[in-house]
Amino acid sequence: MKNNDKKIVADQLKNEIYDRSMFNYVEKFHQKTAWVTPFNWTFKESVFDWQRLLEYTDELPDNYISKVELPIDKDIPCFDGPRSTRIYNKEATISKKKFSDILFNAFGRYRGLGSKNYPSGGGLYPIIPMLILLEGSAIEGVENPGIYVYDSSKLELLLIKRINNKNKQNILVNVNSINPGFALSNIAFIYVIDMERALIKYGVRGYRHACIEIGLAMESLIMAYRNIDSSLGDCVWSGFNDNALTVACGLNVRLTPIGMLQWFGKRKEV
Repeated sequence: MKNNDKKIVADQLKNEIYDRSMFNYVEKFHQKTAWVTPFNWTFKESVFDWQRLLEYTDELPDNYISKVELPIDKDIPCFDGPRSTRIYNKEATISKKKFSDILFNAFGRYRGLGSKNYPSGGGLYPIIPMLILLEGSAIEGVENPGIYVYDSSKLELLLIKRINNKNKQNILVNVNSINPGFALSNIAFIYVIDMERALIKYGVRGYRHACIEIGLAMESLIMAYRNIDSSLGDCVWSGFNDNALTVACGLNVRLTPIGMLQWFGKRKEV
C-alpha cells in the first residue's frame, strides 16, 4: 500500500475510533500550561530564596542502608564545551552537508526500520521537529527564510511558510518577550505536538508520552551536533507566547501546538 493510500485509510479509521471528549479534555489542560504573556505571573518573593537554595542540586534521601563508591576521574569533563549558549555568531553560515548530517543523526529514520535515534510510545512519533530559519544565509543552500518541516524518511526540508519582514517581527515578538523582537540566533527548532496522533492509542497518557518525547528529541539534537561540531550550541527556550507563535508559524493551536523551542547556531566566543 502506498503512503498516500495508507494516509487515507488511517484518516478513515481515525474518524471511527477517535474520542473527541478526551481530546477536548487534554486540549483544555494543555491550554492551562500555555502563556499569553510569558514571565508575567506573580509569586511570593521568597520563591527566589527557595530557588537559590535548591538550584543545581539533587533531592537525595537523608537515610539510606549503604553506599557504593564509584571510581571516576572528576577532572575529565563529560563534554568540553558550554552546556547552554545564549550568544551566537549570526554572521556564520553552517554548511549544507554538516546541517544535513546533524538533522539525520538527530531526527532521521535509520536503515529503513522506521525508528529514530530516540524512542516513542507505540513508534508513533507524535512530536514534529520543525525549523524556524530567520535568514537564508544561516544555512548553506537553504535560501528562503521560513518555517520548515524535516521529512525524516526522505531526508528533505519542506518549506511550509515563508518568512518576510512583516511576519518575521510577528514571530520574534512572540518568541522573545524578555527582549521583544530580538533573536538569539537566526536558527531555531520548534517541537510541535500532533495532538491526535499522541492521544488516539494511549488516551490522556499519550500527552505525557508527547511531553517526554519533546525532551528526548531536543537531547537527540544536542548529542548530534556535539558529535559533529562542538563549536555549535543550543538554548532550550520556554519563554514564548504559545498560541500566538503557533499561529505565526502557520500551525493550528488545537491540533499542532508548539511544545518547546530550541535556539541553535554557531557559538560566538566572548
